[in-house]
Amino acid sequence: MAIAAPIAAVASIASIGMSVAGDITKGKATQAADEFQADRATRAAQFGEMQATLTDTTDRENLNTTLGNIEAIRSAAHIDPTSPTTAALMDRSEQLSNRQRMAAVGSIKAQNAEDLASADYLRKAGDFAVTQSYLSAGTDIAKGLSTSSLFKTG
Repeated sequence: MAIAAPIAAVASIASIGMSVAGDITKGKATQAADEFQADRATRAAQFGEMQATLTDTTDRENLNTTLGNIEAIRSAAHIDPTSPTTAALMDRSEQLSNRQRMAAVGSIKAQNAEDLASADYLRKAGDFAVTQSYLSAGTDIAKGLSTSSLFKTG
């Protein structure tokens, strides 16, 4: 009987230690998973930023090609390049192109902002998970000590 009490105490302390280690490991694993997802969202936003720049550049180049084609066709038809009709065609082409370009770039940039917000949230969620794991570990210690026979008299 004298040997059973110390063995029970050691087992109780070991159990508390295992619970604490499990809580902390779980929190850190959650944080690592969240950090991985946050890095992924950040990379998606970086790629999106590059995609927005490329879309903007390509659409501007396409507009220049369209305007050049209008000038070439009108010139080949021996139409005065300063005619109001030529100006109207070029202005309308520019308006349509700019509207499409701004819509495409705006959509990509909105997705980038969403990806960055997700990354920020995931990083904060990971930090919160670690904090919660320490609180849970503290609760396990307090609960284990309160039920432990080490501190009971009698």
